Amino acid sequence: MKSSGNYLSFEDFIKGAVVFEQESAEYYHRMLGYDLKDTVREVVVSLEKDEWSHKAILQKRTGAGIQGYIQFPPGFSQEMPVMEADNPTVAELLSVAIDREMKSKDMYEKSASFASGELRELLEELATFENNHEYLLRSMKDYLA
Repeated sequence: MKSSGNYLSFEDFIKGAVVFEQESAEYYHRMLGYDLKDTVREVVVSLEKDEWSHKAILQKRTGAGIQGYIQFPPGFSQEMPVMEADNPTVAELLSVAIDREMKSKDMYEKSASFASGELRELLEELATFENNHEYLLRSMKDYLA
């Protein structure tokens, strides 16, 4: 099953989600190279582990022959938000992390609405995790403000 236009096959979506999760884990790992307060560092370490775990869960679903398509709006990008600044502040790092979690949550929620059974449950669970990550990051950002 191939993807075309604004449609993405579930299989291609899962493959893309694996990449999203890996990139998010790598983003959090890079954040650890910055001067972070201990409380923020602990959260970032936890988030990195979660993203690696999400990647592993999704990888188990690749090649499972999941049928169906997801329609995304015109202009939808599979690219995750990235840090543009050369020497970002911790607040800027957290803002990009929040944007990444929001995009992941939205994609999982939208995809879950087109899925059923075990796949729907998985996507809903991942959306909940990403929502919790977003909340945690917003709390950290407010804590540092």
